[in-house]
Amino acid sequence: FAALCAAMAIYTSGYLFELSSDNIQELYLALAYEYLGLAFLPSLWILLAREFSGKTTPWPLRALLFGISSITLVLAATVSKHQLYYKDLRVYSHAGMAIVSFGRAPWYWVQTIFLNLSFLYGFAVFLKEVLGRQHTRKRQAIMMLAGSVAPWIAYIAYLSGAVPYGLEPGSLALSISAPFFAYGFFRYRLFELAPLARDAVFEQMKDAVVVVDEEGRIADLNESATALPGLKRKLAETGVSIEDALAQNSTILSAYKGQGSCLAIPITIRGELRRFDLNVSSLVDKRGRRRGEALVFTDATDRAALADQLTLLANTDELTGLLSRRHFLEMAKTELGRAIRYKRPIAMGIMDMDKFKRINDNFGHQAGDKALKLFAHIAGTCLRSCDLLGRIGGDEFAFIFPETDELGAKAAMEKLQARVAQGKLIFDGTEVFLSASSGWASSPGPEHPPLDELFARADKVLYQNKQAN
Repeated sequence: FAALCAAMAIYTSGYLFELSSDNIQELYLALAYEYLGLAFLPSLWILLAREFSGKTTPWPLRALLFGISSITLVLAATVSKHQLYYKDLRVYSHAGMAIVSFGRAPWYWVQTIFLNLSFLYGFAVFLKEVLGRQHTRKRQAIMMLAGSVAPWIAYIAYLSGAVPYGLEPGSLALSISAPFFAYGFFRYRLFELAPLARDAVFEQMKDAVVVVDEEGRIADLNESATALPGLKRKLAETGVSIEDALAQNSTILSAYKGQGSCLAIPITIRGELRRFDLNVSSLVDKRGRRRGEALVFTDATDRAALADQLTLLANTDELTGLLSRRHFLEMAKTELGRAIRYKRPIAMGIMDMDKFKRINDNFGHQAGDKALKLFAHIAGTCLRSCDLLGRIGGDEFAFIFPETDELGAKAAMEKLQARVAQGKLIFDGTEVFLSASSGWASSPGPEHPPLDELFARADKVLYQNKQAN
């Protein structure tokens, strides 16, 4: 693009030099300078169009393009010594301008065809992008297309003889093209947004990406983002604010306003509940100025499901489905903290099965597992919704009773013992009745001992009751 701009500038200033020539020698100098730009316009035009469309240009094609341009430059610079480019070159004055009269030689037609083919190629490339799906590229391509039409029309008008006195309108047309190119490049940040990477990566990403400008308006979004509720292609084209677009989805909007990383946000996509991680990153240009931000939604459904499963495994006893020892103690500390904060009573209970080893020895470990499961089921049915139950050892279970004094704890544990004693299993035709011993401890408040102390007191009562039985 820089080279093309330089070529345009050289061509335009060279033509002005040509128009002000007083004699044939000055005309020769003007043509030599003018063709430093004009000779390379078609090559640079083709390269720019190919770069814009994401196509690489192999070195043989580059060599061919610049080879033709170099021959044109040499022939134009030595036009006084041959008849290969111009024939019978003459200059005369009209209205204060130098008007060139000449016949067209073979290489002149080579350059003419080359230039028109380059304009045609660029026109086709930019038109294809205008008609394409990528709306950001489309807006840039419209500017490029508008800028490429003017010089092509002007050059065709010149070749057809529609321009009086043989004047070349190409330099004027290129000065019209420049504002379109500049607007396309800088208004839509062609260099910064890297459309080639956008087409190759942005649209193919599984992650949903929304680009927001410095004023909070949606500037772009990829195909994956259009599946998110509230986000459509047209929002980027009309400059709708991201907050307005997400107004109907409070979950995403709240996560976005948090300005950071939000994990496992629940979002319903086409009737299916999925979870997404949201990362909001600032977009900064090369000068360190904030240009906007990118919202990246990564589908974390599988990871969240795995995390939930791992959490469940860590917090749950695999055999009985009750709280694991670690998780029970964590939740017990939470309940004790709540009792301390509100100065309310709390109680703890411990229960283990009697003669559990005999079941294992007589009927096998599978029988012991069935006994533990039945015990856990019976104990679970006797509890309030606020009570906690966990397996803290082989055949040992622990309970937390919020808002319960010692009498209440004793009554609850004795009720549990009675219910457990009603449970029976049949192994190899033999009926086996369950039994259990229990202990309990409570703290009426407002002050409470540490959890370990409550645990020790309940364990002591359990030991005493076992000895009594």
